[in-house]
Amino acid sequence: MRGLLPWEVGEAAHESLKPGGAVSEAVQDVGGAAKGALESDGTVNRVADQALGPGGPVRDAVKGTVGPEGVAKDASQALSGSMQAGGSKRSKRPSQGGGRRERRPPQPAPAPEQRSGAQRFRHGPPAGGSKRRASGRPRRRQKRQGRGESPWFPTRDGSAWTCYPIPMPRAPRTDASPEGPNPSTSPSAPPLDSAFTWHSESAEPAPARLSPVNDRLSADTALKRVRRGEFLLYSGDFHNAKQLLGALSRRLPRPAKARSPLEAFRAERRARQLEHETLSRIVVSLDRDYRLGLARAPDTSLACHQVWGASTTDTTIVPLKQLLGMLGAAEWRRKGLAVPGLNGLLHPHYGVYLPTRTDYVELLTSFTEAKGKRVFDIGTGTGVLSFILLQRGAASVQATDCDSRAVACSRENAERLGLGKRFQVAEADLFPKGTADLVVCNPPWIPEPPKNRVDRAVFDEDSQFLRRFLEGLSASLAPGGVGLLLLSDLAVLLGLRPPGWLEAEFERCGLSVQWARSTPARHSKAKDTSDPLHMARSRERTTLYCLKPMSS
Repeated sequence: MRGLLPWEVGEAAHESLKPGGAVSEAVQDVGGAAKGALESDGTVNRVADQALGPGGPVRDAVKGTVGPEGVAKDASQALSGSMQAGGSKRSKRPSQGGGRRERRPPQPAPAPEQRSGAQRFRHGPPAGGSKRRASGRPRRRQKRQGRGESPWFPTRDGSAWTCYPIPMPRAPRTDASPEGPNPSTSPSAPPLDSAFTWHSESAEPAPARLSPVNDRLSADTALKRVRRGEFLLYSGDFHNAKQLLGALSRRLPRPAKARSPLEAFRAERRARQLEHETLSRIVVSLDRDYRLGLARAPDTSLACHQVWGASTTDTTIVPLKQLLGMLGAAEWRRKGLAVPGLNGLLHPHYGVYLPTRTDYVELLTSFTEAKGKRVFDIGTGTGVLSFILLQRGAASVQATDCDSRAVACSRENAERLGLGKRFQVAEADLFPKGTADLVVCNPPWIPEPPKNRVDRAVFDEDSQFLRRFLEGLSASLAPGGVGLLLLSDLAVLLGLRPPGWLEAEFERCGLSVQWARSTPARHSKAKDTSDPLHMARSRERTTLYCLKPMSS
């Protein structure tokens, strides 16, 4: 007959422990016998009465022990004398062999059937359910993890014991999920079957499913769920939501040390793209008035109306990172920005390049031949170049931009500065109709594809914008007119353009350089040694080229 397997032993023991099982009936029989023996006329009571009664053996033994010459009295006197002499309570074993104590040889463990109760407890099944070591010493007791602990069933093979857990059912969890509340109980989460408006600067499609979460969501859990493709709809505290974004950003991998500026640029851009894709999965819900339902949330209504206009649905879903950028832009728009060389404050809009780099602005202020000129401003952005030329005597400016937000921003700033009558702006690609005495342009300077709408002010895929500007400049200049091109050489320093590429493009388009003025970059990143691109940015220079057609 084969022996029982471990799980079969556990099942058999489980069945025997049930009501009506063999072990259960045996326990009931033993309990009944013990109860009968302990009753007033039971065997145990009769034996105890005889032993403790007059003339009984127990009473005579106690009387002889505690009498005047008894053992307890002699032991008490000996102990008292030992403590007075400074000795210890325990008597020392007489030494042998020159005072050295002889070690007693190890005693073998008694056979299981000969063990007393204490010995069976000592040599019984080890805690933790593991087999005994080869040395005979039981393993150290280990704490079992988990909310519930299953009973252990011991089996013996010779002198070794093994404990197997008996399968026991666990009660279902009743506490709330740590990832967040149920979608139906979230106070600020919209019904998942309701229509909502989705806004994303990177043109990412609207999420098909939203997973409501709250302040109990940890950053590690959020990162795992975001990497699975979930959109987490946050409902809780506004400041906790911001801290979650920061914690997620810190958990993203950092670019490794690069061996060249180009490699560093590629790695940094991949890291920024990963950060954007990750953080954009944390979204929030706005009501019809663009109010944010998070605790301690600021007023988001004005910032959203400035960017999106009136809402057409009851619910708007937006990435939290994008909403924070909109709130920051709204603050810049309210306070205004001082630009060197411009009389008055500039109020930038969200999504329009903020002229914090003042290198090109200072170069343009050195141009003193703008008085009475008709000017074209290609890619006007905030309109700062147009306003500087108008304040220095330009007759008029016709500006263009391909972004509707830049068109609205430049028009509003022209009115604020009192230049609205001489400034006209239109949403167009490159040149307006007609010709001008002066054409100015500060194109995107990195020949890489933009990742989102805001990137178009800096990234120009394959230099398409710059090429088309140089190709159409001669046709847009009036006789004797000149073009002003403001461009950084960062693309050359990064290895994105070969040296001499720009001069070759001038020659290809029939343009000659009348003069050029350069200035080193003075923006904050040029001095930041921790910036991965510091090697290139510290040597960056911005140049103002005065261009004229070769035929004139």
